[in-house]
Amino acid sequence: MQILYSLYSFSLYLTIAGGIIMAVVLWYKTAVRDGKLPLVFLSLAIAGVATGFLLIHSGKASGTILINASPIAAAFFVHFALGFTDFSKKNFITVFAYIIASAAFLASVALSAGDVRPWLGFTHFYKFDDASLIVTVVSVVLSAVGVVFLLAGKETLEPKFKRQANALLLAFFIMLLTVSGFIFGGLDLDIFPYGALIFPAVPVAFVYGILRYESREVNRWAYKTIGFIFVTALVFITLTVLAEVLAFLRFSWPYPAFLWQTAAIALLSPFIALITRSLTGELAINIIYPDSNLSEKRLSQWLNELEKADGWRDLSDKATSLLCAHAGQSIEVRTLPSGPELYSKKPGILCGKKDGKEWGFALSGWEDAAPAAVYMAENMAGLVIKASKRLEDSLRLADRERRVANQEHFEELGRLSELVAKSGPQNLVKSLAEYSAIPVADKKELNIKEEVDCALKRYNGKAVEVTVDIVSDLFVTADEEGLHRVFFNLLDNAYAAVNGKTGARVMIHAFSEPGGVKIRFSNNGPEVPPSMRLEIFKPFVSASGLGYGLGLAVASRIMEAYGGSVTLAKGYNWPCCFELFFPLQSYKPYKSQF
Repeated sequence: MQILYSLYSFSLYLTIAGGIIMAVVLWYKTAVRDGKLPLVFLSLAIAGVATGFLLIHSGKASGTILINASPIAAAFFVHFALGFTDFSKKNFITVFAYIIASAAFLASVALSAGDVRPWLGFTHFYKFDDASLIVTVVSVVLSAVGVVFLLAGKETLEPKFKRQANALLLAFFIMLLTVSGFIFGGLDLDIFPYGALIFPAVPVAFVYGILRYESREVNRWAYKTIGFIFVTALVFITLTVLAEVLAFLRFSWPYPAFLWQTAAIALLSPFIALITRSLTGELAINIIYPDSNLSEKRLSQWLNELEKADGWRDLSDKATSLLCAHAGQSIEVRTLPSGPELYSKKPGILCGKKDGKEWGFALSGWEDAAPAAVYMAENMAGLVIKASKRLEDSLRLADRERRVANQEHFEELGRLSELVAKSGPQNLVKSLAEYSAIPVADKKELNIKEEVDCALKRYNGKAVEVTVDIVSDLFVTADEEGLHRVFFNLLDNAYAAVNGKTGARVMIHAFSEPGGVKIRFSNNGPEVPPSMRLEIFKPFVSASGLGYGLGLAVASRIMEAYGGSVTLAKGYNWPCCFELFFPLQSYKPYKSQF
């Protein structure tokens, strides 16, 4: 039970600090129509009343003066309500409220209203007497007048101010719940003042009820604060239960209590924060943005949909469609690196680069929107920025690839021009026809040894030593014409490489391995220059400078159609070696690139 009395004292300290801080924040953060100044003073007055109860709790009877000043706080509330709703006779009623409140306060001072006596477990607590009851009645009546004016006038307010009025009414009823705790002691009822434990929430509720519709930053801080309070409460509850269990077990620590309690807080805080992170986030969202209906799953689905966009207009349209469907209202979203513009006057989100550097967003037409709607817009803006960065990278990569492709085409045209100048256009047309022609697509099992021997007949009489190392039962699945074209092109290259060389040799070696069959065409001619090894299979690239450079390009296309490959191999004791790979039972027809 002692923990409750400690919490009572702690709540008074928090109320004093909260009242002063909220007054300062309200003063500097927003201009709340005519009601700004009285609401600032109301927050300070709440801190003053809490100071009075704390002084009495500490045994100082002077605290009764601050408590008896509560009618002044009620007059501030009336002043605020009248100014906020712009009531026609607000000046007269405001002055009258201050006169009554001041008279009640002066009377309480003159009559020494209120008494300080022991109550329950409190050694000092504020007790009502006849004079203090009059002060309390005046406070209640003035507060009721303020509520009546808020209720009567809020229906004529603009949507944002109407929501602020509703929030202030909720704050007032929180204050009533809090005051009930002090009334129990004042009337000598043996009920612990549990309501006083939430006293710190009163100034926060009054000021936050205004600021949450004026500043998005305040809502972000409130989101973090709720998480902190939730984790802190769990830590202290856990610590309290642990202390009670240890006391029940009659366990005593060899160290002072504050040491092990401090160590326990340090260990429990990050652990509880980690395991309750998701729950804390959802709790904070439901309190701060009760109508947003956003979840991590929904945001992830939105991001996945946005990342499918293939252009800036498509991304803007997808974001607009998703947000309109979720919010149930007409909203426009536009994104563009150079800075977009809205096409209408409806609420909108603009995403672009600030000064052409960092991505950012701006909200347009959301001044009167509820915090939940603004929260939805901010989350969508964050997702659009992520998708915009991804789209920007994709478009930049596509543009780079397009430029590279264009450069390659220019290089091919340059090589083609050189080849035309050397060999004439008639031969070029014939080579291009061969490159673009579609071979016979009928596939069948072909004996490699027989097909190689057939291809070699074309080269009879050449002064080249040819070695064939192929077993007789090695087969591949291919079409005969395509396979011969591959063999002819590789053999043409090989014979051209060793032409005129003393001791010219060509070797053809085929063998099977797990997954397929390999055929190597090797010769003892010059090596392919390192600078050409990556280009050798492109059209119009010739290592020897002879022909049009289409032979290896044709061979590469045909092997790709077989699902295989042709590569320039290194090693195997030959200066130049091209290797064909045929996967087992793989074949697909191919089409012309022209």
